[in-house]
Amino acid sequence: MSSKFKAIKKLVLILCLAFGYESFGFTVTDTLYINSGKLSLGLQDSLQLTVFGSSENFDGRNTKFKLNPNDILDLIIINLDQHTHKAAIQGLNETWETLNTGDSAHYILTFQDEGIFILEDLLNDKLFSYAGLSTTIAVSKRFSKDFHWNIKDINSEWSEEISNNATAVAAAEYEPDFFLLNELRNPGIDLDSTAKVRGSVGDTLHIYISNTGNAIHSIHLHGYHATLIYSSGNQVRLGWEKDTYGLEPGESIILEIVPDKTGEYPVHDHNLVAVTGGGYYPNGIFTTMVITE
Repeated sequence: MSSKFKAIKKLVLILCLAFGYESFGFTVTDTLYINSGKLSLGLQDSLQLTVFGSSENFDGRNTKFKLNPNDILDLIIINLDQHTHKAAIQGLNETWETLNTGDSAHYILTFQDEGIFILEDLLNDKLFSYAGLSTTIAVSKRFSKDFHWNIKDINSEWSEEISNNATAVAAAEYEPDFFLLNELRNPGIDLDSTAKVRGSVGDTLHIYISNTGNAIHSIHLHGYHATLIYSSGNQVRLGWEKDTYGLEPGESIILEIVPDKTGEYPVHDHNLVAVTGGGYYPNGIFTTMVITE
């Protein structure tokens, strides 16, 4: 490393410490691909999903983002799906383009406020949310160990029919049979380092949670209480410290945990049907937190 580079690096560090990291914005450049395919869940189960993927090849996962306040997201969205979509982030003052098959859109997005933003398809009353097409952009100035949970519920028959034919559904008749966290279920969740909570006693841990499904979810922690430090919904709960937090469809929260003891403790959806997958327990939203010395 050259002395000139070291000097520049030292100057940037001094400026960040003096004025705060959030005073400086960085540009994050990425491309998302809307595509559809079969996601294997193991145990001979699979789901037909539509996602905002990270490559032209379908991998069944929605790409998540973590930014700092004032960062710029230089984002290209390419529609490789057979259906028309209108990807949008509610809450941002932007002109969102309708994308036919093969179309692309280029956005320069700035996030000044801390929070969690949901990227979704607005067409046909968000029809493709039933097929999994939604992801999250977390914006936070907190420098800590953080974990990101994109929670979904899926009716496997609806998801396949929507992905293949864009068939309209009757929301009042919705009964999901699969429940996913980052497009994974137990035990696959444990293999996702962005989802599996690991830390040490005294660490400050942040869990960014969004309900991008169409059912109510309730996240229950064993072993520790968590403080609610952000909610896109009910502001009355801010500062509360407890072990269970409900999320309406489209709602996002940030939880802060400072573990006071070692151990491995379950975390699961308190709506116990959401701990199942295809009718089998515990093949849904279930994982554990692992805390060491």
